[in-house]
Formats: sequence, structure tokens, C-alpha cells
Amino acid sequence: MANSRPRPDQPGGIGAKPGLTAALLAVAAAASPARAGGPIDFAMVEGSSDSVTAVLVSALGDTRAADPAPLLSASYTRWSDGQAGGIGIVKRWSFAADAHTVMLGAGAGANGFSSRAPGDSYNDSALSLRLQAEAFGPAPGGSYYALLQASSFRNGWLAAAQYAPAGWPVGFELSHYAETSYNASTATLRIATGIEGWWLRLGAVNDFNGTRALLGISYNGF
Repeated sequence: MANSRPRPDQPGGIGAKPGLTAALLAVAAAASPARAGGPIDFAMVEGSSDSVTAVLVSALGDTRAADPAPLLSASYTRWSDGQAGGIGIVKRWSFAADAHTVMLGAGAGANGFSSRAPGDSYNDSALSLRLQAEAFGPAPGGSYYALLQASSFRNGWLAAAQYAPAGWPVGFELSHYAETSYNASTATLRIATGIEGWWLRLGAVNDFNGTRALLGISYNGF
């Protein structure tokens, strides 16, 4: 894994409510050790008025090694009438072509889902198989990162694409998250905070409840 490349931030949301402050503090507490070589390499929380997503990622090895380290991750997404979470591990293989790199990964996880709809107490949990593909490298005027992930649990998948202009303290991202009962697309502007590894996230999320403003923060130690 190249030390300078970005990592995708996941879609979802937290509203501008007391829970937002608590979530931001949780991310700060989890990610701060990573600045000193701690166990957390990526942490993110973001949200809208009625949804929330949080992600933690740890590389099980040297992130600068030629052979990409396996990734251990935990994620949680909540929307108006449901919530889903999981933990998983993915082994990756790297293939370089000129200045571009492609990584393919496969792994397993444990997942859970519960309905939040009134009068519906449906719950589901199961082990899952996971596949993913990554690509990154130079792009006109900057660099790009692309990610595609798929899970056998509730047919979940995520697609994300990032573009970072060279020399600018901002980055741009488009992403889409889907599972059996939920779909969300996001457009995000990432703004450097001036603290190494920390980014403010501003944008919009669109799902079956319409389009809403999105606010979040992320830490990237890769």
C-alpha cells in the first residue's frame, strides 16, 4: 500500500444533534493513537439528519510494504428504518502496471441487521464472504483512488471514487452504498484540517428520504 494514497470514506450520516458531538469525539479517541503508530489506521464518521455511518480500519502489518497488509475493519450504518453493522478481515494482493496499482482482496466477516421501522422487530445476523478491488495512481492534475467492495450478507456493496488535486488541501469523492433494504449515494468535499491525517467532510447524501446535507470527519493514517 502506498503511504500517500487516500482511503475511501464510507457513505451514510449523522444528524446535527447531540449524537454528532459524541461520534466525533469517539473518532478522535480511536484515531489519535494512530499518529504514534497505534492500531487504528483509518477512522471516519459522517452524517445527515436521519442517518449515521462510522468506520474503523486497521492494517495488520506495515502499510508501506510491497505486499499489502490484510485489513481488519468494523463498520456501522443506521438509517431511518434500519441499521447494519459488521466486522471483517480481507487479504489483499497487489498488481502494479506502470504508475498505477490494482489490489484485489478476499476475506470473511460477521454481520448483523435490525429493522427500526415501527412495529417491525426483524433481525438478521450471519457470517459473510467479502470481495474487494482497489485501484490508485496519477490522474490529470492530481491522483485518484477507486474502491469496489461486495459482501454476501444482504447483497451489500460499496463503490467509491476519489480525486485529489495536486497541491490542493481538498479532495473530491463520489460513492454509493447498497444493501437489501437501503441505497444511498453521496457527493463529498474533503478539506484538510491542518492536522496531519485529519479531514473535514462536507457534502450531500441522497436516499429514499431525499437529499440532505452531510457533515463528517475522518482520520487517514495510511
